Amino acid sequence: MPFIFYNHKIIIRITLFFLLGSAFAVHKGHAQLPVDFRTEQVFLTTDKTDYNVDDTIHIEGVLTSLSHAHSDPYSRVLYVELIDASTDSVVIRRKLMCNEKGLFKAAIIPDADAGKGDYFLRSYTNLMRNFNPDSFPLRHITIGKPTTPDDGIIDEDIHCMVAPMGRHLIPDIPQQITAVLTSSLGYPRANQTLVLVSSAGDTLELRETSPSGYAIFNFIPRRDENYKLLFSAMGVNKAFQVPETDSYAFRIAGAINGSKLRFAIEGNAPDNRRIFSFDRSNGLSEISTSSVEGVTTLAHAPTGPVTLFLTDNKLNLLSQTTLLPKVEFNSGIIVADTLKANQTLDLVPAGTKLDSMKILSRFIPVSQPSIPVAEYELAASDFESPLPFPVRSFSTSEASTDFQAWLGEGTFRRFDLAEAVKSDCDVYSYMPEQIMTISGIVYDDVNAKHPMKGGRLVAYNGTNRLVTDTCVDKKGRFTVEVDFFKDGTEFFLQGINSKGVLIGGVINIDDTTYPAVGRLPKVTEGKKRNAFKSTDSIGVTGDTRILPNVVVKARAIRTEKRNDKKYYGARYLDQDHFEKYSSLTVLDALRRLAFARVLLVMDDDNEPENGTENLPYYIVQSTRLPSTLPSISAQLPIVVDGVLMDIKDCQYIFDMPTMQVESIEQLTPAEALMYTSNNLYGAILIKTKLLGPKPPKAAKGLRCWPPGLTDMPPLLQRTVSAPEKPGNYRLVVDMVSGDGKVRSVSRHVHVAP
Repeated sequence: MPFIFYNHKIIIRITLFFLLGSAFAVHKGHAQLPVDFRTEQVFLTTDKTDYNVDDTIHIEGVLTSLSHAHSDPYSRVLYVELIDASTDSVVIRRKLMCNEKGLFKAAIIPDADAGKGDYFLRSYTNLMRNFNPDSFPLRHITIGKPTTPDDGIIDEDIHCMVAPMGRHLIPDIPQQITAVLTSSLGYPRANQTLVLVSSAGDTLELRETSPSGYAIFNFIPRRDENYKLLFSAMGVNKAFQVPETDSYAFRIAGAINGSKLRFAIEGNAPDNRRIFSFDRSNGLSEISTSSVEGVTTLAHAPTGPVTLFLTDNKLNLLSQTTLLPKVEFNSGIIVADTLKANQTLDLVPAGTKLDSMKILSRFIPVSQPSIPVAEYELAASDFESPLPFPVRSFSTSEASTDFQAWLGEGTFRRFDLAEAVKSDCDVYSYMPEQIMTISGIVYDDVNAKHPMKGGRLVAYNGTNRLVTDTCVDKKGRFTVEVDFFKDGTEFFLQGINSKGVLIGGVINIDDTTYPAVGRLPKVTEGKKRNAFKSTDSIGVTGDTRILPNVVVKARAIRTEKRNDKKYYGARYLDQDHFEKYSSLTVLDALRRLAFARVLLVMDDDNEPENGTENLPYYIVQSTRLPSTLPSISAQLPIVVDGVLMDIKDCQYIFDMPTMQVESIEQLTPAEALMYTSNNLYGAILIKTKLLGPKPPKAAKGLRCWPPGLTDMPPLLQRTVSAPEKPGNYRLVVDMVSGDGKVRSVSRHVHVAP
């Protein structure tokens, strides 16, 4: 019986040990622990997939850990980016906070001049950055250019991808090939018959395609014989070539049953080989054996995909395969076939504690595509497969078969095996963000040549007026922990040397780095294929492009006002502007805004209270969209010193002298999100000179605006409501159990008035 040996390097930074807790406890019965290379996983959903250019993208999701029997996240902060597929660039980045169970939600408003086309939402945490950014989950959406719907047509442009398991067709031993039948627009063709025939004309097997267009064939190919898949329907007759057999090829295969892992090297097994296995429950371990096949027992029964790696002695990867274990999961959600509009549903399975289950649910019209977020992203994040993901099979009897076929052709990509074996826990250079920090270097001179040796640094939060401080080391470096704060919060930083003297030198704030945008997946559904090739034979000559290991730098701290004269002349007014145009009151200044107008209105429809008469009052409207009536249709909310005001309660602000005002700014809808959800046209932000005690005199410190949170986490919700609009829907539910198991289910329901 083969033995499992675990990597011998278990020296870990003490900070990582405490952050990841029991991740590195020694398991009974093993001399040393496998390196589990644990990370986190983001499951993200959107309210739809096709958006108009003026739509708001509503996202909701859950952050979990990827470790044995544990799903609560280590991080409290995550990042969501909107990536333009046409330029491979991040156009919007949001920093979000999740609750202790990992739940989060946010709204993203694309720029008005955003290009029409394909976009991706990418999400990740700081801890996830220790691994390949290509493994960050991506969610495809369109803006201003909806996906071409499936016309259901079968014509001469029908296409078939044919892939042997392990990318080699080895003769004279049982083999499996996967065929995926799609239309010219990339949509799967279900319930179609494919026939496997030999070059001698023998019919070997018939298979009907699944809802995702998959058909799985099992046969024993013969040496020097060719094979084809025949298709005939709607007057279309096609033959799709199966890859040729390779007598010199080999591959690793396996099966998993509970904690029993069976492996076998098929074909011409290489000498001087090594075999490794990896799954999130057991980590990375080496199977020590000289046999080409065998069975070994893992410490824990895997709850997710298990990958087998075959390498040479120098850890060069020769072959790999991924197995899908059977996992018991209580997904017994009972939903009636017909629901009333706005009916409240309890989606927690019977006998399951609410605290032990994280649930994402949504009603999707049957005319729109849906995707199983949990099962899809658990696989698609760590693996890359040349086959299209079987999204339409996830709630059918073919689900596990299609999913296993997709994984069988997949390539593990979270980390490089050779680097992982050599590096062990040294791979962790990014820690989970459980708090928010500001870091940098303090210099005691204006030329930034002499770091301040020792002393302290004080950080003053201009919004809540809280003061925090930290020590400065002998190299001038500091990291100050601050409370969670929203984007746009101003901080005042002041260095104090070891003698208690305020330092007027330079404070350099660290830049923030963000992961580079790697190779985006190809969008196939709704996209016209080139008609010159009807078959893709997937073999060993796959896509081997390698991306450079680079990061993208972005300035973390804004330390001075924006200097775009066009922007400020139109949207931003300060003391210089007040003096230049003789604006004596806030009302005078507001009338200088280019994209807003001030109106005096009266509520004619409301009855006077207590015998008093209705009085006119001022409102501010946006002029960016047509609005000819003095109504609240384009009214801009007013925010004073970060507080959203009722328009009738803040009439005094219009008469306030501008000498008491620091600035007036017309916020864009995206900027206004941090103050109010009623931000269709933006908001007016007024900063006065009267907010709280003044910080230490700014002559010696630094004012800065670190990147803060876009939105705060939602409460853990147990229920969901049916749509208000009657019709036929799919209720898609993604569940993550307390021990990290995932399951996606779908139910067809009719919503009645």
